[in-house]
Amino acid sequence: MLTSLRDSDARPVDERRWVQLAATATDGSATVILDGVPVPARCLDGAALVVGSAVLVDRVDGLLTVVGQVRTSNPTTVPVDLEVALPYAVSATPAVANPLVVTMADTASWRDSLGWATTDVRQGAYSQAYAQYGYYRGVWLPGSGKYAALRGRRCTGFRVRIHRSSGIGAGSMRLWLAMHAHATRPSSSPVWVTDAVATSYLADGSVTTVALSAAWGQMLLDGTAGGVGLLYSGLTDYSAAVSLASDSRSGEIELDCA
Repeated sequence: MLTSLRDSDARPVDERRWVQLAATATDGSATVILDGVPVPARCLDGAALVVGSAVLVDRVDGLLTVVGQVRTSNPTTVPVDLEVALPYAVSATPAVANPLVVTMADTASWRDSLGWATTDVRQGAYSQAYAQYGYYRGVWLPGSGKYAALRGRRCTGFRVRIHRSSGIGAGSMRLWLAMHAHATRPSSSPVWVTDAVATSYLADGSVTTVALSAAWGQMLLDGTAGGVGLLYSGLTDYSAAVSLASDSRSGEIELDCA
């Protein structure tokens, strides 16, 4: 933990200085770049900071605190200090790929009469006779902690790879995508946190990448959603996407972040 900023002879130096903001998190913490390495810091309440900008830091109660950010309208450039000698070891933070590609850990479909009934991702029901037993609710499940590296970042793009099953539903069908609350398979019916939106009509067995709302992608980063699934209560678009056993990239997610 940072307790002081010192020069190369270990003498205290002016501790209020400009540095580069590398990352922020929703818990009020931040990462700044000193001497080419990331260092933990904390932010003032209500501060709206832009990653990559120059920020002013000061040591308060033994910790670096981000005091403020450079105004973008300033006519002159404020220098960012990258020459501070640090008298302690700091572990480098591994770079996070952008876009972040997340493959799924599990796929399954829930039906009220059967529980987890299939390992593909289904929606709707085949006929009214089958509908009395409940509609299929299919989910792609990424596993725990897949989005932790991007927590506090802003999602600018969100895409999901869809591989429609062959022989489940006749001809071209729409899939109805929605966000659910789970990273891993729950013990009961999935909890949905958005309404569903329909894809275009997808041919039997086709593979396509569907762009979804960046606001939905932000839900994954903020932890208010766990993944994507199929939410449809009807007969017309009874269909499915394949299981991971059929395609290891089924439901694969791409997230662009700023």
